Amino acid sequence: MLFRSGDRPAPTPGDRDIWYLVLDRFGSVRSVEAYAGATPALPAWMDAHGFEVAHDARASYVKTALSLGSTLNLMQLDELAARMGPDSGDEEPFTELVRDHAVGRFLRDRGYRLIQLPSWFVPTARSAIADEVLTPSIGSDFDRLLHDTTILALWDDLFVPPIGHDDAQHRDFARFQLRMLERLRTAPHAEPRFVFAHILLPHPPYVFDETGAYPGDAERLDPDPIRYARQMRWTEAQVEALVGRILDVPEAERPIVIVAADEGPYPVRYQADMSGFDWTQATDEELAIKFGTLLGIYLPMDGEPHVTDRMTTANIFRLVFDRAFGAGLPLLPDRSWVSRDAPHPYDLIDITDALDRIDAGG
Repeated sequence: MLFRSGDRPAPTPGDRDIWYLVLDRFGSVRSVEAYAGATPALPAWMDAHGFEVAHDARASYVKTALSLGSTLNLMQLDELAARMGPDSGDEEPFTELVRDHAVGRFLRDRGYRLIQLPSWFVPTARSAIADEVLTPSIGSDFDRLLHDTTILALWDDLFVPPIGHDDAQHRDFARFQLRMLERLRTAPHAEPRFVFAHILLPHPPYVFDETGAYPGDAERLDPDPIRYARQMRWTEAQVEALVGRILDVPEAERPIVIVAADEGPYPVRYQADMSGFDWTQATDEELAIKFGTLLGIYLPMDGEPHVTDRMTTANIFRLVFDRAFGAGLPLLPDRSWVSRDAPHPYDLIDITDALDRIDAGG
């Protein structure tokens, strides 16, 4: 449904902004080391800046829309899977879970304004609940001024033509999102805000090297894991700078900041055959790569519960809402599921025990 401005109650005094930054396919340290042979720096940076970090966090589901649908609705998807049946390939139900979600409805009832920065990925491209959905097509004079008068303008000079349509779209969305997040950071506002950004980084295509330049001809021929590591480094630098500025305010004004992923990188065999890959035949390394995710939460208030090392994405907002609002939402068991294959997203197999065994070195 669409909401009218009059539907929102007055804000609750003391409520803080909430920033939810989803870095698509940003794996845990173990995941990225196994996939790309590189150690991500962002988890240690978050540790050093007051975040509670789940160092062995796991995705709840194998597919972005399932994972985000679960996270944004504070639930696991057993009932939906049972209702749809294992042979269904209908993606609309979990797409709708992303477009009209319990997190947004809960926050609107507390007087929050909902701002969404979607990717070009269909489930997040539109919203039935956000007050604003900011995309490159709605660029403003302020946005252009910000671009032309900051370091962002240098990226255009580093741009190496020719560039394909998909690469250009990927770059444009990422650069726009970073500019808009910076704009939102300083924009005056009377209501607390929920800022949800689905950022397709370090997700391919690999259109940034470590410096933010478009990769040269030779770099574009490198294997995917090498290009992933380069794009991850640039992503980390942008996120660290942005989040550092977001938190560089008096303690009483600091927001809640969630920096997380929906899933880890795509293993090589899966990337080569996404529609035909059978996850029941995945190797231990493939499961570890795909399900290890980035997850850190900055909570400027004391209390319980705390982030645990193996926390799953389904529990993010249960934990946040309990700490921030005393919502009384018990944490769900930290479980993870694969879909049998892409055509059968509701044919779910619980792989938690397998992941535990892998983590234990068994």
